[in-house]
Amino acid sequence: MNTMEKSKRKLKPKDAPAQIEFAAPYSLAECLFHLRDTKHLQTGFISPGIDPSFEKVDDITYQIRIRRTWYDYRYRRHYAYVELRGYLRALDNGATMVIGNIRIAPVAYLLMGLLLVLIVAVIVLPGPRGINLFTTVLFLAVPGVFGAMLYLDRRTLLHLLRHTLGGEV
Repeated sequence: MNTMEKSKRKLKPKDAPAQIEFAAPYSLAECLFHLRDTKHLQTGFISPGIDPSFEKVDDITYQIRIRRTWYDYRYRRHYAYVELRGYLRALDNGATMVIGNIRIAPVAYLLMGLLLVLIVAVIVLPGPRGINLFTTVLFLAVPGVFGAMLYLDRRTLLHLLRHTLGGEV
């Protein structure tokens, strides 16, 4: 098989199950209204909150994207490592189906890998005076705090959906 034949093959999309799938007891318009109001929630000391955005796909379906944002004082902009992407689809009985996935930005995986490589380098490579316990604990704590931040951001988005739309996630 040559390279031309390989490039012409079509890749099949992943059939991964949705992480979030439930029927909200509200109409589509009410769900959009409730999610829009989450923009004004103050979810933490450093985080300015939640950033929801919507895009109409057809008359009964909306694509949603909800980000847990942080503020970067250096560059004066908001950024998010964790976001929820999904769909709201109106059902016949006045309820709305909520389907979505929570995604972590690739930059977060890259940063975590870089931190782990740094830990291995500090432990394996000999220093001028040898490695001490403080340095080891410090280099283990930094990825731990970053991983905990990602976990808590993910959990915040799941709780937001459960409390806002009244479903079990």
